[in-house]
Amino acid sequence: MKSLLSFVTQGVAGLLFPDLNRCALCRAQLKPDAVEGICRSCLETLTRPLAGTCQVCARSSARGRSKICSDCERNPPHFRRCVAAGKYEGGLRQAIHRFKYQFERRLAGPLGYLLAVTARAQFSPDYLAVAVPLYKSRQRMRGYNHSEILAWEFTRRLGWDAGLDVLNRIKDTGSQAKLDNQERRENVLEAFLVTDPSKVTGRKVLLLDDVITTGSTLSECARVLKLAGAREVDALVLASTDRRS
Repeated sequence: MKSLLSFVTQGVAGLLFPDLNRCALCRAQLKPDAVEGICRSCLETLTRPLAGTCQVCARSSARGRSKICSDCERNPPHFRRCVAAGKYEGGLRQAIHRFKYQFERRLAGPLGYLLAVTARAQFSPDYLAVAVPLYKSRQRMRGYNHSEILAWEFTRRLGWDAGLDVLNRIKDTGSQAKLDNQERRENVLEAFLVTDPSKVTGRKVLLLDDVITTGSTLSECARVLKLAGAREVDALVLASTDRRS
């Protein structure tokens, strides 16, 4: 019955809104086994498990028997650990890029779903979910904060507490794409402020973002959250990269 209802619902939606009857990624006609507007084939590319990644930062740079990468050994981040749903490549990279820079709002659902599925397997439900904020002028220019939208999609699926206004970015750090690890750490130093410490005091906080590259931004967010009284800070991202300075 559920499959029939799903099929009928998709059929009606397809008549009224033709694009909704196609995969948000590959545009193929959706079948009843589609999830969150993503066909089964694309969903499998989004949920490929990570292997051999650092247990602290989730980047693919752990070597040999070591479970911690050399970057985390030299400069331990302020978060306890970061978990990534996948690698920043293929279909997942495409989905993040289209959502983040082209604001294909339809992708917020499947990406939020992917975060939720990952969190269920890795974290307990007593976390306060906090999105990494954008600087106010950048958010006005873009018109939205993609991390905040992902956090909303994430928390509404899991029913977790949402602290969408807990962090504020008080310094415009600009683009960090061409900066090395050390330059990134210096660039984001004191760039964030906890707006109301009472909301995080004694709480376990889960930072949410789209991609971890060097971990500098997440680490700085974790630092100020812990200074404000957070008991523990972890991070959850859609994808991880393997970047070394």
